[in-house]
Amino acid sequence: MGLVTGSVTGGEIMPEGRIYDINTCRLKFFTLGRFEIYKEDKGFYNIPGRSRKLWYLFKYLLLNKGKGIPPETILENLYPDEDYENPKNTLQNIVYRLRKMLSQEDFFSDFSCNIVFNNGCYSLSFNDDVFLDTDFFEEYIHRAESVKNKEPDEAAEYYEKAMELYRGDYFPELLYEDWVIPKRNYYRRLFIESVL
Repeated sequence: MGLVTGSVTGGEIMPEGRIYDINTCRLKFFTLGRFEIYKEDKGFYNIPGRSRKLWYLFKYLLLNKGKGIPPETILENLYPDEDYENPKNTLQNIVYRLRKMLSQEDFFSDFSCNIVFNNGCYSLSFNDDVFLDTDFFEEYIHRAESVKNKEPDEAAEYYEKAMELYRGDYFPELLYEDWVIPKRNYYRRLFIESVL
């Protein structure tokens, strides 16, 4: 699959209403219809099978981007059938391995991804120059909703851009994960409303 391009080009809207050029985002995360990571000078990232547990955690943190989540909650959601004697140490070990993988892989060498531990909670943050399809998807719909009564043609353009980004269900490879279902349903509902 290729990059999401076409009408999603220069001078686009980023969350919080900032105008931002999507083409300057060197690192792009796609979660709608597939999970893919693309970097301008490297192409698509080949996610190794041996790091499945680490990427599982990364996806969970990406879904909850910017929100602090206690270790017990993370382990309960990601691994509900496993019983850990010391959940904080277990998760600390997985986070350490994920940070190490992200810092040592050449693909992520200048990626400003930070898994932060603050007030007993983990969260994922990254710079504004990282493209996340769901951020743009939501922002286009928000913009369309805000102008649809006054500027229906402009609203239609925003809806079309949102629909271009929606390539299918959110994290489709995590079909039966309870922690994904509410977000998947939310994005699907936004898409259907936009089509209508």
